[in-house]
Amino acid sequence: MNDPKAEIVRVVKDLTSTSSPSIQRETLQRYFHPNAAFNHPLCRVVGSPGSRDRELLRIYQWYRIMSPVLHLDVKSLDFDEKNLTLYLNITQTFHIFLSPFKPASSKSVFLFQRCNFVPSPELTRLLVRITLIKDPTSKLYLITSQTDFYQPEDVASLVFPPLATVINAFKSFATLGCMIWCVIFQWTLGWWVPEVEETIDGKGKVGEKVWKGMGEGAMEMEDISSKKKK
Repeated sequence: MNDPKAEIVRVVKDLTSTSSPSIQRETLQRYFHPNAAFNHPLCRVVGSPGSRDRELLRIYQWYRIMSPVLHLDVKSLDFDEKNLTLYLNITQTFHIFLSPFKPASSKSVFLFQRCNFVPSPELTRLLVRITLIKDPTSKLYLITSQTDFYQPEDVASLVFPPLATVINAFKSFATLGCMIWCVIFQWTLGWWVPEVEETIDGKGKVGEKVWKGMGEGAMEMEDISSKKKK
C-alpha cells in the first residue's frame, strides 16, 4: 500500500466480502507479507516462510465458504504511522450457511483503541490489531501480522448464538463472586482497604493505610493516620 489509510477499506472488503475467490487471493498476495502471521481465538498462523499462501489464504477462503453472503462496512479508521498500526471500526454480518440461527452482526474494531461506539446488545465485538512493515525497496506498506481479540460470547455468537447467553450468565456469576470475595477479605483480613476519609478541622484525611507487601503469609499494612495528624 502506498497510503494505508486510503487503501485499507478496499483491502478489507476484497478480503472478506468479495464474490470472487481470485480477487481475494490477489488481494492477500499483494498486501500481506509472504511470512505474515495471524492469531485468532480459534486458529493461528505462525509467521514463517510462505505462511501467507500456505495457511493464511486457506483461512480467509474457509471464512468465505462458511459465510457465502457477508456484509461488511468500515465505519471509521485511523493509522498510527509511528507504530505502523492500523485501526478500523467495522460492522459485519456473518452467517454460517448450515446454521439454523439468524445471522450474527459483528461490530468490530481493528485494535483496542478508539472504541468510541456504544455496544448494542445484538452486536458482537471484535478487536483486531494489524501491524505493517514498510518495504525498504518498494517503499510500500505490507501487512505482517493480524491479531483478532474476541470476548468469549462474541465467538459464540458467530458459531452457536444460544451459547452466548450461557457465557454471559457465567460472567455475571463470576462478577458476583468477585464482589463477595472482595468484601470477605476486606472485612475479615483488612486487605486492600481504601483510606477512611475523615477530616481534621476540615483539612486533610486520616485513617489512610499503605500497602506494604506480603510477609510471612500475611499482608503488612502501615497505618499513617498519626503521621497526618502531626
